[in-house]
Amino acid sequence: MVAITTASTHPIPRRPSRPVLVVLPPVTRPGARTYLRRRLAVLSASVVLVALAGLVLTHGGPANATDVHVAPAAGPIVHEPAVYVVQPGDTVWTIAHRLDPTGDPRATVDRIVALNGGAALQPGQRLRLTDS
Repeated sequence: MVAITTASTHPIPRRPSRPVLVVLPPVTRPGARTYLRRRLAVLSASVVLVALAGLVLTHGGPANATDVHVAPAAGPIVHEPAVYVVQPGDTVWTIAHRLDPTGDPRATVDRIVALNGGAALQPGQRLRLTDS
């Protein structure tokens, strides 16, 4: 058996015979004032986040039965029909549920649709709630 070898044209990379010393710049540590500033920044950011979460929880919750806006009657003797002013995001179903939270809203929805000529609502629209 015969083995044929050829000389390589690429030189073999050689590792250095001794370790290479890499000199890094000295590490400087921040002073006490820098630590204080960082701690104050983290503390103030935490306070702001807690305050925003509190605002969202107290004012950003879903509407409940106490949010029904009924326009007052014109005078003390004249009895005008009860009126609801439509708010953004209201539907006939949500209004009916607010008016009677424990009952079946289907009858109330049908009455509101019949009194107002349809179920299409626009914010600011005044809905009649009673016949008289």
